[in-house]
Amino acid sequence: MTMNDYDLSRKQLLTYGAAGAVGLGALGLVGCGDDDPDSKSSDVKLPSTPTGTLRAGFIDLGATAPDPSGGLDPNIISGNSGGARGRLVWDYLFEFIDGKVVMLLAEEAESSADAKSWDLTLRQGVEWEDGRPLTPEDVVYTVKGYTDPRSANAFLWAGAEAKKTGPRNVRITFPTPKATFLEMFGFAAAIIPENWDPKKPTGGTGPYRVVSNANGKTVLEAKTDWWRAGQGAGPYAERIEIIGFKDDTARLNALLADQIDVIDNPPVSQLQTLDSGGGFSSVVTHSEAASMFSMDAKQEPFSDVRVRQAMRLIVDRAAMNQQVLQGKGAIGNDIMSPLSPGYIGGDIEQREVDIEQAKSLLKAAGKENLTVELSTAPIGTGTVEMAQVLIEQAKAAGVTIKLKQLDAAQWYAPEAGYGSRSLEVATLLGGSGYFGNANTLLTSTAAFNTSHFADKRYDALYTDAIGTLDADKRNELIGEMQKIEHDSGTQIIWGFSPNITAFNDKVKNVTTKPTISPMNNYSLNTLSVA
Repeated sequence: MTMNDYDLSRKQLLTYGAAGAVGLGALGLVGCGDDDPDSKSSDVKLPSTPTGTLRAGFIDLGATAPDPSGGLDPNIISGNSGGARGRLVWDYLFEFIDGKVVMLLAEEAESSADAKSWDLTLRQGVEWEDGRPLTPEDVVYTVKGYTDPRSANAFLWAGAEAKKTGPRNVRITFPTPKATFLEMFGFAAAIIPENWDPKKPTGGTGPYRVVSNANGKTVLEAKTDWWRAGQGAGPYAERIEIIGFKDDTARLNALLADQIDVIDNPPVSQLQTLDSGGGFSSVVTHSEAASMFSMDAKQEPFSDVRVRQAMRLIVDRAAMNQQVLQGKGAIGNDIMSPLSPGYIGGDIEQREVDIEQAKSLLKAAGKENLTVELSTAPIGTGTVEMAQVLIEQAKAAGVTIKLKQLDAAQWYAPEAGYGSRSLEVATLLGGSGYFGNANTLLTSTAAFNTSHFADKRYDALYTDAIGTLDADKRNELIGEMQKIEHDSGTQIIWGFSPNITAFNDKVKNVTTKPTISPMNNYSLNTLSVA
């Protein structure tokens, strides 16, 4: 499968971009955004009231900071389990799902002419667990927390100011234009109540309330009075248990032993076992998530763009897809976010394996018979397996790769080398659009730019594009950014991973449409259990 298989989605997304989701006028996005997940079987009957217990297993990646809330604080990243937990407890202002803006707590959003200010109208009838209504003060308090440098969301919200402008109205102002506010910020726009204390965490406006949260297990109970109940978004399970695991083997064994019901992204090698009967199934969907390789442009040998180009030519992408993902992924072209407006990866000649050209580039750089260290850990789909494949493929070009294997729980620790590894596996997430990923990974000031990519032209284009409300003009600027990324970038985006949800036959309503992440975009509230 090549990236051209995404063409239909790309056209749909470009239509969204031109239609004015970020136009000068008010955004007419006032629907609540019915999830409407396509079920695995068309005859699934969803319960009218929540029923049963759903047990979901996640790999425990640790947290970016000490977290007294036990994974409930949206200012702290705690892996996929934190994302799933957050979606059950909190609601978001809006989301960017599968190339579409979905308005949630904010029912309307309007940009100023310079795109520096956004006026939001909050939805009526939304209440916190204690019965208090959602207010502009809650949004103001949340945004203030996000701008704190200690917040995991500060890289997006830095410098933002929020103020109440009416009974249901909030104005969010940024120091620089944010024409793609709705596209970029959705995944980091969970709203917490005013004066929320992570040491004594109270519940949110989301579909579930926390019953207990300790020892790697969170137990949640459905709220039948959730403001979206009856709109196709759940909640369908009466009780949800989120359970953490240290490794994939233990998690898969727990699924097979009926200790849990559903997991995200099991090893692709296990799909045949899961789908061979015995009460288990899996759903594989396309995504723009990627497990990739990241080269540090500040360190030898990858400070030389010729070496980076050579490494990209060493990779046999089709073989990598077959060996790592059993052919279920989509071939990448070293450009992020194929489902995002403005994506041009399918219009650039596909980069293919070329060992002779790779050798020539390495010779020109004085790096023949190169030896490098590759760090890997089970942090994403195939991140361990693809490292082994690259080691073998690189031998053809005279490159020796020595493997450094880390535990997932160590990965983000600076003392384990995070931020200073010359060559490492990395993951690319969906759901934040091209600008979100650029702002996260590739601009010179990006908070998680561990590859230290720094290109003045790329930064200038980003600044221009983020302030351009005209979607067609903005997409032209995005195209120029992507050409730079393709020509001299630091990431080897060899393919885009499938999203895989594995589950026992008690679990129903698993989506079969393309998603940004497994488990119905980690919206466990849309899964039902028999």
